[in-house]
Amino acid sequence: MKIGIIAAVILFFAVFSVFGNGIAELVNTQEIDLTGINDLRISYTSASITLINGTTDKLIVKEYMSENNPSYYARINKSGSSVTIENGIRPIFQFRPFYMYVEIYLPSAYQSDISIKTVSGRIESQGTLTSTAAKIETSSGSISAERIAAVSAQVKTMSGSIRIEKISGVSAVQTSSGSIRIGESDGNITLNTSSGSIDVNQLSGNLSAKTSSGRINIAVSETTGNITLQTSSGSVQLEVPRGLNFNYTSRSSSGSLSAPFSDSLSSPLNNRRLVQGSVGEASDRNVEIYTTSGSIRVSWK
Repeated sequence: MKIGIIAAVILFFAVFSVFGNGIAELVNTQEIDLTGINDLRISYTSASITLINGTTDKLIVKEYMSENNPSYYARINKSGSSVTIENGIRPIFQFRPFYMYVEIYLPSAYQSDISIKTVSGRIESQGTLTSTAAKIETSSGSISAERIAAVSAQVKTMSGSIRIEKISGVSAVQTSSGSIRIGESDGNITLNTSSGSIDVNQLSGNLSAKTSSGRINIAVSETTGNITLQTSSGSVQLEVPRGLNFNYTSRSSSGSLSAPFSDSLSSPLNNRRLVQGSVGEASDRNVEIYTTSGSIRVSWK
């Protein structure tokens, strides 16, 4: 009996030593002057990254770790007009797992190129990210952002969902496995997911959205450009303002079509293979919807 109790106690402490220390504490804070810098690159192999609007004129890096070791701290290299921030070495062959996350406080005065990348971990951008060229990428993890205002932006994850409250400029948003949700889009945006739904609550500008497996829901507030929606397996719902002028084309191999402008179409709604028409006055604006298996529903807003 005593041997069994002793074995149980040993097993408990062994398990606790492996899984019990998952608290990451602030261990490293560094400040970087970005005067004269127009290219900022942040790269971690395994850490969640939060980008925050700073309140000072310096970029501040805060690293939280479950184990404090200076060799784990970020390596910062400043060369010419570029700054590179990379993670330090990582612990190997230890009993307890290593936990880490990073906060980056970006001064509002910095609005040049920025690249944020992590191999494994989520990326979150709080406040407004203003940039000439912004690139946000993670191999495994979700991405969320309040507002991205960039001349050009790339947002990509291999496995995880993407949520952006507001985005403007020329943007490409992509995930291999996960949903894409955009609150407001103003500009020229391309959305692509291999497996997951796509939602845009307020669209103005150009849109190209494609998913291999999942539904597409788009609500247009106003648009000056083209809209192309494509899904291999899933329904498409498009809501457009009444009185919008556009050229309409849709094709569905298997699925119904519902639209409030049947009198403007050159073929009946039950003609799944190809439906075309000109809605309203003559326009060079095109709305195209393609689905292999799924219904298409267009409605007035």
